[in-house]
Amino acid sequence: MDKEKLDGIRKDIFLIGILAGLFVSSFFNYLLFHSLVGIYSITIAFAVFMTAWNSRKYNEGSYIIFIGIAYLFIGFLDLMHLFAFKDFTVFTQKHFAGQFWVAARGMESLTLLIAFNFNKRLKKRINYEMVFSIYFTVTLIICTSILNFNTFPLCCIEGAGYTPFKLWFEAVIVLMLLAAWFAIDKNRREVGEKAYPFFVWAIVFTLLSELSFLIDAGNQGLLNLAGQFMKLSSFYMIYKVAIDLGIRKPHDAFFRELKQNENSLKDVALIDLETGLFNNQAYQRIKSKLWILFKKCRTTVGIALLSISDIEKLELEYGKKKSLKILDELVEIIMDVISEDHFFFRIDTNTFLILFGEDEERMKNYAETIRLSFVSEVKSKYGIESNLYYGISERDSLLTYNLDSLYESANENLSRKKLRYVIREME
Repeated sequence: MDKEKLDGIRKDIFLIGILAGLFVSSFFNYLLFHSLVGIYSITIAFAVFMTAWNSRKYNEGSYIIFIGIAYLFIGFLDLMHLFAFKDFTVFTQKHFAGQFWVAARGMESLTLLIAFNFNKRLKKRINYEMVFSIYFTVTLIICTSILNFNTFPLCCIEGAGYTPFKLWFEAVIVLMLLAAWFAIDKNRREVGEKAYPFFVWAIVFTLLSELSFLIDAGNQGLLNLAGQFMKLSSFYMIYKVAIDLGIRKPHDAFFRELKQNENSLKDVALIDLETGLFNNQAYQRIKSKLWILFKKCRTTVGIALLSISDIEKLELEYGKKKSLKILDELVEIIMDVISEDHFFFRIDTNTFLILFGEDEERMKNYAETIRLSFVSEVKSKYGIESNLYYGISERDSLLTYNLDSLYESANENLSRKKLRYVIREME
């Protein structure tokens, strides 16, 4: 079994174990269950901040930094809610818990709304220290208004239930979350296909959490239990995005930004007109920046060169139109197999370059899948025998070399594969 899949299974088992333990704890002591869920979600919120904040050097202008800063203070408000929960003796006033909860959810929904409605503005240089200061000031005002000045509206009255303010404010939170969902869907390409479902689920889980607490109205029943798990799941979805963008593949945002500038690149002839891919000129122009980025990310770098056999001969025998269809077929196959975050170029007439952040074994699996799909599809659709060769080279980005040496190595491997094929044909 693939090592990454095995690691994924282990993580899933670990998470299921945590959730099962939390569920069991609810039968023994609800205060224990509520505290454990609160501690886990607060820890996740702080982890989101640490991950996003430490990745800001190479993720500049990314919405995840903005969200990460916000979740530090959302987590702090949740911590205050935990301390103010009934049966705790940190605060004497029982109504504090509801006020801190509403404040945290309001900040959370407003943050998501701002992040995705103004994502393009966030791409411009923003002062993260200023963002941090604003959230700090707002959090300080909320805490003092609840704890010192008693100016924050009551959310729950013992024996009477929720106040009108609580109900109306929850409605506003729901509307903001729905607006954030619409904004994410509208800016799906900028958000990224990998991050998009996690953000959608984060909003869905938050919505369900709010609805379950409203319906249950503090009865600590099954809906309340479900609401606690929904809130924890929502935070975990945000954490998954922060980890993916901030640690595993912080170069994704850079790739997306370059891809989104496709129209401007066409003006300087950096797009291959037959396939719509970046061409060799584009690769030469940005390879130094890509290399610097890979070194900052301290990740593995790999190049795969794919070459269609005798594409000029195909054009002569079957015509320009059919050869272009074969090219389009290859591009579609490659786009289906590789991640959207890998960079894809057409270097010359029959050679394509894919820039990976993967190890050699995974790159070979990708390339072989592409080759088999191409040979099969071209033969079944067009009745044409055509092969696809690939050469792969991979190095650790911390070693002293550059993309040119990596390219030469991959090209040598490609040439050897072609030579072996020619020898087999002669035999």
